[in-house]
Amino acid sequence: MLTVLRRSQAKTVDLCVLLTGAVSVCGFAPLGIWPLPVLTLAVLFWALRGVSPRRGLIRGFLFGLGLFGAGVSWVVESFQYSHVALSSAVILTTLMVLVLSLYPALFGWLTARFEERQAGFLLLGMPALWVLSEWARGTVFTGFSFLQLAYSQTDSPLSVFAPIAGVYGTGWVLALASASLAWFADEARARWKPAVVTFAAVAVLLLGVRAIPWTSAEPTELDVAVVQANIPQALKWRPELRERTLEIYVSHTRRHWDADFIIWPETALPGLRSSFSVFLDELDQESRRHGTELLIGVPTEVVVEGERSRYYNSVISVGGADEVYNKRHLVPFGEYVPLQAVFQPLIDLFKWPVSSFTHGDPKQTTLQVAGHTVGITICFESAFGKDVMAALPEAALLVNVSNDAWFGKSLGPHQHLQIARWRALEAGRSMIRATNTGITAFIDHDGRVVSSIEDFKEASLRGTVQLRSGVTPYVRISDWPILVLALIATLGAVVRAAGMRDLR
Repeated sequence: MLTVLRRSQAKTVDLCVLLTGAVSVCGFAPLGIWPLPVLTLAVLFWALRGVSPRRGLIRGFLFGLGLFGAGVSWVVESFQYSHVALSSAVILTTLMVLVLSLYPALFGWLTARFEERQAGFLLLGMPALWVLSEWARGTVFTGFSFLQLAYSQTDSPLSVFAPIAGVYGTGWVLALASASLAWFADEARARWKPAVVTFAAVAVLLLGVRAIPWTSAEPTELDVAVVQANIPQALKWRPELRERTLEIYVSHTRRHWDADFIIWPETALPGLRSSFSVFLDELDQESRRHGTELLIGVPTEVVVEGERSRYYNSVISVGGADEVYNKRHLVPFGEYVPLQAVFQPLIDLFKWPVSSFTHGDPKQTTLQVAGHTVGITICFESAFGKDVMAALPEAALLVNVSNDAWFGKSLGPHQHLQIARWRALEAGRSMIRATNTGITAFIDHDGRVVSSIEDFKEASLRGTVQLRSGVTPYVRISDWPILVLALIATLGAVVRAAGMRDLR
């Protein structure tokens, strides 16, 4: 009877972990209830205390299943816009959720393997190990960094750590707070001091860094306009609508010829650059007459003698220096096929359409626009701190162009905007997001949205952006010090746990 009761209790905790993983999504945009991820991660930490490695694996997996099942459901729409059948889209999204859930599952297994209800491992090892699991998820197979817990803290007091330690360092602080809550909930009557000490240390750190200005404003401000054409993804590439698309962009652009420069979003031109040569020549002449430059998203083709043509997802400058930025961090299975020998036969079997873009040169990170250096990223690249920070300290302003129409009316565009806000915080730079269907926005160096266009609305947005110089600690040191410290902390906790086990 006692065994049955224990199994029933274990299954109840399992269900609770699954639900808390799903509830964590409410901590991210658009709801932004930022305390929730601290609490839900504390539930996971508590649920992993004193369990078998097998149960730890299951609970970690269930937490991930809830988090990613609720949080990246918008991927279904992305597949459907690629003309994948709904049934196949559901299957592919489910596979993606299952794969992503393996990272917290591994975290749960390792935690249960070494924790054994030790305060040292809970407060030292588990937060560090969680950071390493998020780093692995954001790195392996080019990475998927949406829903890393620190992004939920964009509007919380913990956001002050973004320019110091980036998303992983802030995630570590968040996990420390969660571990303290888990310890206090389990050991409140016995030993509460570790939780209080940890919370006090976090509070002192917050007070110490809150008022530090990591970058400084330059005397120059730029007058910038952004066009959100709101071209539905299902109609974007239809040849008969091409002229109408160009009319929308040009009509909005002509209202802002007195701006310093104007931005069109990712793949604003529905075809290869070479097929718009006459249009671009005329637009270049018109923009030069008004003294205004344009940044335009368009696929480009490079023909190399003796080789197949190379295609790039690009941003070009018009009306000024003839420069091109080619996207460096492509979306796997969306813009290219990783491990092509392995996956291409499967893609051919199910007839899943995948673009064949080439990775841009990793050294090209900026463009010269209106006489200033601007850091450029395209869509998915904004989800990776190292991709955005590569443009610094040279870039005085950050620009991200995207086509979030792929996400439909879902959580995707809101999560993407929140990630962009985090990148502005890390860099200490203003960022302009130019998107096809939204959410287009001006973001200041503190990660605040100054102005925006609501999604699925045709409009243009104009604003003044302050150029900034200097580097934040995160730009200077990148992620590696945090990751090395997390690895050391994890190994230290493991060694200590093994030593305590031998003593017993």
